[in-house]
Amino acid sequence: MTVLKALESNPLLMAMQPQERENLAAQSRFAEAERGEAIWLHGATVDYFGLIVRGFIKMVRGNANGSDATMEIMGPGQIFGLMGTIDGQGCPLSAVAVTRVQYVRVAKSGFIPMYEGNHRLKDALLKRLHLRYKQKMDLMAKMSSGKVEERIGAILFILADSYGTVHDGKVQLKIPLTRQEISEMAGTTTESTIRVMSRWQKEGLISTDRHVITLEDVPALETIVAG
Repeated sequence: MTVLKALESNPLLMAMQPQERENLAAQSRFAEAERGEAIWLHGATVDYFGLIVRGFIKMVRGNANGSDATMEIMGPGQIFGLMGTIDGQGCPLSAVAVTRVQYVRVAKSGFIPMYEGNHRLKDALLKRLHLRYKQKMDLMAKMSSGKVEERIGAILFILADSYGTVHDGKVQLKIPLTRQEISEMAGTTTESTIRVMSRWQKEGLISTDRHVITLEDVPALETIVAG
């Protein structure tokens, strides 16, 4: 895959003119990160934003108690770090590779002038922000429950919306996740996550294979999340 083809995989960047994408591709380059590697840290100033080609990354916010909270998981075709590019305030969240990742470092210096002069691109960005805001509100609503198993179930369904493949009524998440990563997103401890998911495995609600989770009994899990 060329850098240009990678840029064309993202709906937002398809709002640019073909020549603009070609010019941006000429200024951008591929990069890789290993599982667990920080692509950038909170507050960093970088000269690019990222477009994922293969693998998954998580956007992480540090808490006052020293722990990390995973705010979002992003996969192929998705952009990360764009708002720091637009507002010029640096990176509000750390970006960490969940798996081995190949991504495009899209040059800010090439993107900003095109963004400023392209109303279609600005409109597409507003629609993207509205969608992400709605998704975050849905996440907050589902995470408002005080029950750990409801929060963990909600996380699995949120991930399934973006990264799930359906077969025979079962949903397999394409992203490998550790219990620690799930616990970070669910706002609970790793130990509690292990207990809940081990019980679900014994009950036939989920199965796992090398950190890849399959929702085996979707209706039962939906009942748990609904409380």
